[in-house]
Amino acid sequence: EEEGGGSFPDLRARLDFFRDAFDMEEAAKSGQIEPNEGVDEDFDCANRDMRAEEQALERLRREAGRELGCSSVKFYHSGKRRYQLEVPAGVTAGDEFVFVSQTKAVRRYSTAAVEESVERLTEAEARRTEAANDTRRKMFALFDEHYDRWDCALQRLKTLDCLQSLAYYSANCDRVMTRPRFVHSPDAPFLDLRDGRHPTVLRTFGGDDFIPNDTIIGRRRPRLSR
Repeated sequence: EEEGGGSFPDLRARLDFFRDAFDMEEAAKSGQIEPNEGVDEDFDCANRDMRAEEQALERLRREAGRELGCSSVKFYHSGKRRYQLEVPAGVTAGDEFVFVSQTKAVRRYSTAAVEESVERLTEAEARRTEAANDTRRKMFALFDEHYDRWDCALQRLKTLDCLQSLAYYSANCDRVMTRPRFVHSPDAPFLDLRDGRHPTVLRTFGGDDFIPNDTIIGRRRPRLSR
């Protein structure tokens, strides 16, 4: 029994956690769960390391521009060879710049510092991917910790849905209806209908010779009075 004397479980704290843990709309689109900041320390650490290396690489690009006397140095990415320093073909580079590739218009280089930073960035990216992949398992495990409460909520919702359906049909039916009796059975659940008429048949059968039917499910002998 929860707050207010009802039997529906209080799920607000747990729902708030999952709402804040990741972007549900994005997860539904991509099929991947990416934790928000503060949820998974391994993921956050990898993100911090990635940002640090990206900032370091940007500093190295600016330093390379000063050393080369070129303000148009930019990074070029090709497959696994990322963060190549691209400069116009006429720029002369010193020995610390290792030639990587070229076109008629540009030449591309790398340096030891750039290579080391890219290696650290790649390692951080791998840790981030591993942490992100593990987030799905963690979220399912956290959800499963409260299985009994989720199941209780679903059972109550199913009951409410059934009662609402009965009430809606009764309110909108132009035939004589009877009020059902709900019995708390110590045994298995059961259904006992007498002289019943299927809702669909009522709308499609126009004759006066319809024969009502009894339906008994869940027990052998009826226990309700007619």
